[in-house]
Amino acid sequence: SPCMVQGPIVEKLSETIGDKVRVAKLNVDEGQRVAARFGVQGIPTLLLLKNGEEVKRFVGLQTEAHLRAAMEEVLRD
Repeated sequence: SPCMVQGPIVEKLSETIGDKVRVAKLNVDEGQRVAARFGVQGIPTLLLLKNGEEVKRFVGLQTEAHLRAAMEEVLRD
């Protein structure tokens, strides 16, 4: 499933860029309130937050390069 593929990509990003950002994963079955708060309707959904506000949203499987570029862009802003 896409989530099973996405998980290791997110974990690798956490290891390589985790000193600049906080990376967290949420099991939507266990965290339904949080998922509802952010309007998650499909999985995998990845959110980039800055100062507690959503700045980017990705739905579906994303490559490491695409996510890294998005994170670096948010860090520059």
